[in-house]
Amino acid sequence: MHGVAELHYGGARRPQDSLACISYDLFCMGGLLYEIIGGKQPFGDLDRFDAMQKYLQEVYPSLDGIDPQYARVIQNCWSGKYNTAEELGNDLPIPDII
Repeated sequence: MHGVAELHYGGARRPQDSLACISYDLFCMGGLLYEIIGGKQPFGDLDRFDAMQKYLQEVYPSLDGIDPQYARVIQNCWSGKYNTAEELGNDLPIPDII
């Protein structure tokens, strides 16, 4: 991710340390899920600077209107609860597909 997309999903520059990269990627996954489930980019109505400021202040978009099962996963991504993609995947609700 680069430029505006990176700001809307992750806020700050991608770290170089591999463990920090995993945490960063899991954090960004919260923004990606937010867009997929909520239908809009996190802070999509803000310019790049204001969006970055929100992330730096640990202020995240409202999860109102997002299915609570997904909202919990998104919030967990943003709060750093997950250490691996497997943990995140285990928490994702699996939709019934017929």
